[in-house]
Amino acid sequence: MKKILLLVVFCLYLSSATAFGITGRSFNPITFKPGEVTSNSYEIIGATKAYNVSVSGDPVINDFLSITQVKDNRFDLIITFPPEIPQPGEYPFEISVFEQKESNSGGVSAFVGIQKQFRMVIYSREKEVKVSLSAPSVNVGTPVEFKVNVESQTYSKIASVSAKIKVYDLQNKTVGSLQTEKKSLQALDSISLPAKFDTKDLPPAEYWAEALVSYDGKKKSATAPFRIGNFNLILKNYTSTLMPGFNEFFIWAINDWGNPLNNVYAKVYLNGEQLLHTSTIDLSPWQEAQLSGIVKVTVPEGQYNGAIELFFEGEHKSEPVIFQVIAEQKPIVLWILIGLVVVIIVIIIIYFWRKRNLSVSEDNKPFKEDATSKLDSKK
Repeated sequence: MKKILLLVVFCLYLSSATAFGITGRSFNPITFKPGEVTSNSYEIIGATKAYNVSVSGDPVINDFLSITQVKDNRFDLIITFPPEIPQPGEYPFEISVFEQKESNSGGVSAFVGIQKQFRMVIYSREKEVKVSLSAPSVNVGTPVEFKVNVESQTYSKIASVSAKIKVYDLQNKTVGSLQTEKKSLQALDSISLPAKFDTKDLPPAEYWAEALVSYDGKKKSATAPFRIGNFNLILKNYTSTLMPGFNEFFIWAINDWGNPLNNVYAKVYLNGEQLLHTSTIDLSPWQEAQLSGIVKVTVPEGQYNGAIELFFEGEHKSEPVIFQVIAEQKPIVLWILIGLVVVIIVIIIIYFWRKRNLSVSEDNKPFKEDATSKLDSKK
């Protein structure tokens, strides 16, 4: 009986929880702002019974939180920040709504509850910032417009913020540097420090940049990768291992250009014989995409030279590749299935063998009993 009651409670909860909820404007995380008052509106949806609404949080911030009286299923969350700054950190709090449901039997009730989670961030007067670097990819000869984003995480004004940006190749060799302008940063505000980097002497390749941000005697850094591209389609990877017969074949290619590449397709050759002509696709700037098809391999096992021809915008290039043809291997799942079938057959054989022996034993038992009774009667 107890299990049935628990099941009823659980079903009641599920039936209500699927429709019961709180909606409102995104309001998370919340930054503590001394002496200010902020609010946000919410609506309770799917409620069919009376409910209670409450707000509670970490003891450090609990006294800042309140809610208005619910009217037409709507209420406001009000946060009153005191002028004094509490202990810095992140503090959770939540709005809870509980609706009571009663079963028809009158003996079982379930409290359906929903909660909306929040977190409040409290900074300090110690000067601190969050930095990030934006570095877009460009075509060869086009300048890179760096942007250093600096976000204040302090209740103090920062008098001077600037950044030095260094540019490196993938061997971590410095290929250039530049300095941004200086700006001031108000408490809890954010700024951007732009800088334009000339790439005319750099070849097409992948690069990365580091921004070292200086702010009132402190430093913080951020990095970002970028690419200097040209009118080109790059072969990134391909299916290099094949088996005799039919195979799925994949080619991964990258548009190395800051503009779209149209009419992109590929041809695959093994020992000079064409195996595949893929369908045609279009690529967005810097997009990586997959070309695919089915190839039929008729050569025996071994290593073979091949080529992949890439076609784009009326241009084409040939990339030498190596293929490894291996013997066809049955998937491990197939071996598992075969093993299971063998086990099942053995079990069936054992079962019928034991059943047959048991049947023979039962047939002999009455004969023995009958013979024994006849001997007893003769005595």
